[in-house]
Amino acid sequence: MSVSELNQFDVIVFSGGDAAILLGELNRTGLSDKIKQALENGLIYLGISAGSMVAAGNFSDGLGCLENPIIPHAAKGISSGEVSGKEPIYLSDGQTILIKGEQKTII
Repeated sequence: MSVSELNQFDVIVFSGGDAAILLGELNRTGLSDKIKQALENGLIYLGISAGSMVAAGNFSDGLGCLENPIIPHAAKGISSGEVSGKEPIYLSDGQTILIKGEQKTII
């Protein structure tokens, strides 16, 4: 897909699986750079489980939407509120991080 094709959509969704394999394929195919450009143009990224890890700071060559690593499916998630620092964020099922510009909030 090209950036202009991605720009035709409102949202792109990446779900679970092996985060390292998912990111490897995004980078191998060049789709990661196109997604980054489309995100700058307003595309919404919805990452579930491994999809959230690829967008966060879990990998040095990830999408870079968030500096913090995300640990999904945690038994006890972190409290809701603003994200600060670069510490890992433990999210239980049912929690998410909403990123709007520079504001990052756990809800």
